[in-house]
Amino acid sequence: MRWLSERVRVWNNRLGLLAGFYVVLFFVLIARLYFLQIIEAEKYQILSDKNRISFQVLSSSRGSIYDRNGVPLAVNQRSCYS
Repeated sequence: MRWLSERVRVWNNRLGLLAGFYVVLFFVLIARLYFLQIIEAEKYQILSDKNRISFQVLSSSRGSIYDRNGVPLAVNQRSCYS
């Protein structure tokens, strides 16, 4: 029976080390979240605002649309608003 109590003690030591590792990992993740959300919030807010809106003028390349007989249905013309 002594070997059983020795195995239980070893098992409890390993389980304690694993639980300790998870607790440390949890607090590291919480600290990182705090750092990013509270400490660095303004920096990422500015980056987000700069990334949100981007104006680019793109000229579209459109062609005419013809029916099966070759009669144009829609032609490409510049409008007076361009």
